[in-house]
Amino acid sequence: TLATTQIDVPCPPFDGDCDGDRDLFDFAGFQRCFSPGLPAEAECARFDESGNQGVDLADFAGLRDVLTGPNVVPTP
Repeated sequence: TLATTQIDVPCPPFDGDCDGDRDLFDFAGFQRCFSPGLPAEAECARFDESGNQGVDLADFAGLRDVLTGPNVVPTP
């Protein structure tokens, strides 16, 4: 038998589905997590780039800057 090892790589910020791009699927995830003034759920942490425990307009500004489209790998 062949042994395999899985390496967990953290998803980039705002990549809600961890597919390597930031597209409308990620925007939809952001919309589900949008919670200005309220603490965000644990699964929404990747959208809280401002670090204020909520997903708000400050985070939207970051998402807007990195939206790339489907299957377009962002350049750092």
